[in-house]
Amino acid sequence: MGLTIQLSNIPTEVVNLLKSVIAPGQRPVVRTEPLALVRHTLLNEQQIEELITAYHEGVSVVELRTRFGIGKSSLYRHLKRAGVKPNRR
Repeated sequence: MGLTIQLSNIPTEVVNLLKSVIAPGQRPVVRTEPLALVRHTLLNEQQIEELITAYHEGVSVVELRTRFGIGKSSLYRHLKRAGVKPNRR
């Protein structure tokens, strides 16, 4: 930890806090579990067709994301693959 502290731009207050929490010769604890679980939703062909049809009918992006359980980037990726140019407002 000594070299890391010397070569980084850590403020003196943080360095002192680290020295008080981490005993000499001991390494800091590194978190190994994920911070958040990510749920991936895979749409089948029929769902993708429904998504594109609803988009053409004027259903909002927020409603489509909620209805299909997908993120914004996934929604726009499906539209792009289908050759639909999105109206980003």
